[in-house]
Amino acid sequence: SMMIANNYKYLGKIMPCMVKKAILGLASALSLGCASIGVPRVPSLECDDKIETERHGTIFYSCSQDTTETVLETFDLVGRVKEYGRNTFGFSETVNYRQYINTERQAPATSYRIYIAPRDVISLEPADEVFLLSSQEYRNEVEEPIMIWSRNDNLLDEEAYYNANEYDTYRRAITDYSPGATITPKFIAMTLEKQIAVVNHEDWHYNMNQVWGNDLDTDSEESLAAMMGNAGAIGFIKENYGAGSPSYTVALNNLQTWVDVSEIMNTSYSLLSNLYSQNLPWEQEEPLKEEILERADEWWFAPINNAKVIGFLPYTRLFPLVHAVYVTHPDAAELGKILMQCPDDEEEGIEFLRRARYMSADEE
Repeated sequence: SMMIANNYKYLGKIMPCMVKKAILGLASALSLGCASIGVPRVPSLECDDKIETERHGTIFYSCSQDTTETVLETFDLVGRVKEYGRNTFGFSETVNYRQYINTERQAPATSYRIYIAPRDVISLEPADEVFLLSSQEYRNEVEEPIMIWSRNDNLLDEEAYYNANEYDTYRRAITDYSPGATITPKFIAMTLEKQIAVVNHEDWHYNMNQVWGNDLDTDSEESLAAMMGNAGAIGFIKENYGAGSPSYTVALNNLQTWVDVSEIMNTSYSLLSNLYSQNLPWEQEEPLKEEILERADEWWFAPINNAKVIGFLPYTRLFPLVHAVYVTHPDAAELGKILMQCPDDEEEGIEFLRRARYMSADEE
């Protein structure tokens, strides 16, 4: 069958609804996540013996044969985190993390993405997105960084092709995205502190986009969600386990880790951008590039390259500004009340964040 690809100017992790509808006439069938287009149904389990489990005001779904004690304990934790989100941030109920899918029997909804960049080109964001409606071989020459994404093509062949042709690539397969993030064995394997942070992170996305109607630039939205995921975890753990608990220390360390990751990625971008602007011969440029990239060698996300830096920037570029607001407003409820006022326009949002560290929670 004819395969479809749509090229369009990069507009962030998930494009605004109106743009999507204008560009993708089949958006309603794709369930891309805008409230006006429709959100994934809960549950989407492929079994006849679905079980409903209520925990702390949230209904969870699972197949009977998969409803183990561990799954029920996870439902209880997620239910408590969602209750905390409603009480602390004013969250509405979301479709996120409401069902358990055993990935040995059913594949969860997955967003596949691959960032591709020439070995001597970097940018703050991809010059274009390419959406693959179904599996196809994308082999176009890439002169500026791009992102290819799909709900149906795992993009492994694109990764192999562009690696073989000496491009930098960074591929992701994401099941933790809003709306519709799912509890899976991978989620259950996360530490308690990570589980709490991820639920807060994705429910923040859902409420910002679907409930409160914000339409932030992706760099602003992801940095805010990263902060609120961490701040929500710190606040929840302090309230439920105490400031003297090992989990509280872990949650604080997780936040500091993201501060450090942001510094590495943001500095790497600046150094690489400056290097490439000099237009040096490749034999001179390559060792200088490797020297910059080696700064990340001891980290869990190593090795890095142009594409991976571009893929991380939405989460890191503005994070130092958001973290500065947290430093002066460490209370999760107060921080959330301030950050939800962030303007949609990126330049206005940056200016707001610079002022926000001095704001009170009730200040407009």
